[in-house]
Amino acid sequence: MMYDMHISVTEHCDEQFEALGLDGSEHVSNIIKNFYSRTKSKYVFDKCRGWGKKEFIPIIEKYIDPQPKFIVLLRPIIEIFSSFVHLAENNQIYDQSEYRNILFDNDELIMGSYLSVINLIENHFDKCLFIFYDEIVNDTKNVIYKIYDFCDIRSEYDHYFTNIKNKHPENDEAYGLLGMHDIRPSIKKRIYDVNIQDQSLKYVCENMYSSLLSKYSYKQIINN
Repeated sequence: MMYDMHISVTEHCDEQFEALGLDGSEHVSNIIKNFYSRTKSKYVFDKCRGWGKKEFIPIIEKYIDPQPKFIVLLRPIIEIFSSFVHLAENNQIYDQSEYRNILFDNDELIMGSYLSVINLIENHFDKCLFIFYDEIVNDTKNVIYKIYDFCDIRSEYDHYFTNIKNKHPENDEAYGLLGMHDIRPSIKKRIYDVNIQDQSLKYVCENMYSSLLSKYSYKQIINN
């Protein structure tokens, strides 16, 4: 919404705003305020996977915060792909011939997210806290406090990682993938052994993740 409004304000309606002596940027920045107008929390972690895209970073810096921070989760692509295949099979919306679409044609699910992470690694590494999925599972408490430190948040809470409940559930019917945002009561890793007949898809996933890790490792060395 912010990106579309930014295009309207800067390219389609710029003359009208200038003629009336108005600042069109207020209309863009107010979107995020209105979106979270019912949120009473002091801090908001917006988990949209698209924030890291090249075209969106300038939007964040201009209308939200000139120095944003990103918490970036890294996980083997084949595990993510298998999780979506598992969801798709449970919801009976894909068959084997359509698995390739999950990886290539759906911009938001995997490829869009992957390109966001690559952009953050290559161009905004110092603005990011990178966390590996296994860290969350195996060292949850330390990861939580690492996030507090990264965000300059003073920790005032004790955390318990059993009997977890989702106080803000999403309506997965909107996505056609029931169960996508289900939260289990305890933290543990789940691997889905799905039947992927097209073995080339596994190779693509592994190659994507290998490339991502190489870029991450190189940046880590450079920044240290």
